[in-house]
Amino acid sequence: MPGLIIFLGALLLSLVLIKPQVVLYDQGTGRHLAMGRAIWANTSIPVADPLSFTYADRPYLDFEWLFDITSYYILVTYGLPFLIFVTFLIYSASVTLFTFHLLRQRIQVFTCLSFGFLLSIANYVHLLTRPVIFTYLFLILIIIAWNNWLKKRRPRLSFALILTIFIIWTNIHPGFASGLVYIALASLGYLLDNHKQHWPKLRKQIRRIFIAGVLCGLVTLLNPYFIRLHEKILYLVFKSKTLGLLEESLPPDFTDPNGATLFFMIYLISLPFILISKRYRYSELIPMLAMTYFAFKSQRHILLLAPIALLPMARTLDYYLKRLLPSRLLKKIDQFTLLEKKAKKQWLWGTGLALAIGISFLSISSQKNLRIGVSNFHPAAKVFIDSNKANFQRPIISSVLAGNILYYFHPTIKVPFDDRVDFYGDKISYQFLDAFSAKPGTENFLNNYDFDSAILHRGEPLERLLKTLPEWTVCYEDKNVIIFTR
Repeated sequence: MPGLIIFLGALLLSLVLIKPQVVLYDQGTGRHLAMGRAIWANTSIPVADPLSFTYADRPYLDFEWLFDITSYYILVTYGLPFLIFVTFLIYSASVTLFTFHLLRQRIQVFTCLSFGFLLSIANYVHLLTRPVIFTYLFLILIIIAWNNWLKKRRPRLSFALILTIFIIWTNIHPGFASGLVYIALASLGYLLDNHKQHWPKLRKQIRRIFIAGVLCGLVTLLNPYFIRLHEKILYLVFKSKTLGLLEESLPPDFTDPNGATLFFMIYLISLPFILISKRYRYSELIPMLAMTYFAFKSQRHILLLAPIALLPMARTLDYYLKRLLPSRLLKKIDQFTLLEKKAKKQWLWGTGLALAIGISFLSISSQKNLRIGVSNFHPAAKVFIDSNKANFQRPIISSVLAGNILYYFHPTIKVPFDDRVDFYGDKISYQFLDAFSAKPGTENFLNNYDFDSAILHRGEPLERLLKTLPEWTVCYEDKNVIIFTR
């Protein structure tokens, strides 16, 4: 029979039957699919921006091009339900793989399940059809494979897997940089863990790790932009001011915690116990403390901290449980753990359950029930815009709606601005954000860009301003969207 971890993975995957639309809530999904359609139509990665009319001639670096084209291919070939299912499958696989990793570290099975469930709660925050979901899966795989390679467990296979992951990851999401940072910090910790070895042996390990790390860095140059991709990432991390305005880039809010913040709170409570009990290795401690610093600065980094911190957290909990629980209960837990390790054909059961859930999902879902922009773009708004396309040649569009407009109407309708702050830059991004907030000078801004219409999310200050200007007329409105013509 399959073990309990497979059932945990199946339970997480079965969420697709309960709440399939949740992965479509982010407006960026529509933008990625529109970009994938543009790449598909032109059979090449764009060198200039194909989505906006304000900066159509500006050089564009699409560092997520592989996700864009792959997700669009899945959409047009197998339909939106299958694209949603693949997203849930990646989410479930990430948690399941890491829970198995905990079990292999001699952690008791119920502790493994508890921390696997905790990881699923944290990752649920970014359960979206966006390329970032691959970053969490790939980071987990890098953690597992790099530690196997360091300990010379099937080293050739592990290192081949690492290089393959980096090549794919580099072309899907800039989060591959977190994998390189982890390798550097974990390797430093590994050398500290083994610093008492004889110098010739230690020197050989240093050389082995250095060569491997350099190779990992070099394969990330296998992308359409070569070193320019890395320059863009450094700009976003250290210089971009607009990126810091996004909700996920803000420090964690402990007064209104989401799944990621809840994990971070549990981690901070656990940290003193980890340090006191010394149930860690430097190869775990150094990356963990470094990522803790970044997690305080930005809550999106909490999800990178989670797979790094969970192993010492689980090991510490095991340490204290063995001292607090009765020996008879511990013996029973050890028996369950042994049964979990001996469960037969785990992969076969997991694949079978995934297929069963997938077939069930595809049989009860249809394109009519599922749509992009479900949270903020009513079908009636789509019908209205579709029947009046001539009036929307130069619309100003709320950034939370831009991705939906691109998905449904590109290339007929293009946007002036969307969520790609890396492309527009700080100066232009602040101009549009100030306009949406109706700050002084907004009227001049609207005139300078010669907007002929406005598609706005309800409640924005710009909506109230346009209602006071005589040249702007409301032509459509619902609870989420209001549309003006000029």
